[in-house]
Amino acid sequence: MLEYLEIELLVPGSGERCFHFLLVVLMGTLLLYPFHSLAANADVELRIGAETECFTCPDRTFPWKAHPTGQLFTDLLFPMPYFESLEFGPYIKLAGLEDIFQAAGGLVAGVSFSRWEALVNAGLAYSGKRIGAAIRAADGAAHPGQSQGTYDLGVSLRFFFSETKKRWYGSLQYTHNSNGEKLGLNWLSDKTANPGIDAVTVGIGYRY
Repeated sequence: MLEYLEIELLVPGSGERCFHFLLVVLMGTLLLYPFHSLAANADVELRIGAETECFTCPDRTFPWKAHPTGQLFTDLLFPMPYFESLEFGPYIKLAGLEDIFQAAGGLVAGVSFSRWEALVNAGLAYSGKRIGAAIRAADGAAHPGQSQGTYDLGVSLRFFFSETKKRWYGSLQYTHNSNGEKLGLNWLSDKTANPGIDAVTVGIGYRY
């Protein structure tokens, strides 16, 4: 059943499917909201930037090109006992890569100091179809494309505009998606060559 939902909701190609994805974005944003009263911090963040496939390909057989990307990131952060500057919790990320939508979720951990907050996240992601399938080598050979199931990794640095009322903040992120084939961890999806996706984004967020 999930496969049918992914095909219908995550693969663009018509106005109706794009409208369905907007509903998915709304539901993903609100999914964590009922639990925000249990956490110290609940954040919603909009990011824009550039992403590229095959940036980390070692042999440079396939050229890499940058594309614009956008992300919607939301998290719940719980303070660690006895170490309130340390926090952890779940996150949800929705992203647009090329003309494909990707959904991700997992755990995020961070440390805060003054107006700054540094975060590291790790989870799983799934895209509506293969990303990077249009990549071609100099001899014309087509790259099989990014596997639909990947690990979702990222680091983020946030700066709050007010130290006393930590609500609005700006942020800078680096994110990476791949199936871990170089480490022998490509059991998430089909075991094919994987170019990996790397993205650098800036964002604006609000803390509830």
